[in-house]
Amino acid sequence: MYKITKLKKQISSSVYHSFSQLGADNYLRSNYTYRYRAYDVAEYINGQLNWMAGSEFYQSKNLNDYAGGLNRTFDPLSSKSKNHINDIATQLIKNESIPEGNYKIGCHQIRTVAEEGTVGYPAPEGFHQDGFDYLAIYCVALENINGAASLIKPVGDDKKIYEYNLLPEEIMVLDDREVKHFVTPFTTKLPNQTAIRDVFVITFTTLMD
Repeated sequence: MYKITKLKKQISSSVYHSFSQLGADNYLRSNYTYRYRAYDVAEYINGQLNWMAGSEFYQSKNLNDYAGGLNRTFDPLSSKSKNHINDIATQLIKNESIPEGNYKIGCHQIRTVAEEGTVGYPAPEGFHQDGFDYLAIYCVALENINGAASLIKPVGDDKKIYEYNLLPEEIMVLDDREVKHFVTPFTTKLPNQTAIRDVFVITFTTLMD
């Protein structure tokens, strides 16, 4: 259903602080900004990951009725984030959390926030598939969070719902062809402090020979 693996390489302070520099997600249907984002694409071939210049993110409306049907553009990942994801993607393939192979990889760096009186929505589209072979959801930080539980259910079976609270330095790996996933909205736990959820979402699509 899903796998949980632990981060083997310590995250650097520069990667950690890069989340505070992310640009706003301009594709939200909201009168306030609760999500900040960067995105880049790479290819993993024969054990080497190479980042590609210029990238748009597209999903059909069938997959994502919230923001599908749009060619979405975001700021690129920082060089520090790219170097860190090189290590994470390699770790996931080498430890067989992701089957060995050649992949097109997409990486979303996302900060979702809530202020007192507002709600953070990590997945405003609800239960969904993203249209890839595998997903890795890598939690970097949680601060003052009330909510943000990961829910997973098999495709075609709405009765079996699995819940997991993903913690910093944990990576959840999903077979995107077999399950739908969702993260519950969250609010602040303590007043007068921002609630923050920082994650990398890494997508893997098999490259055919």
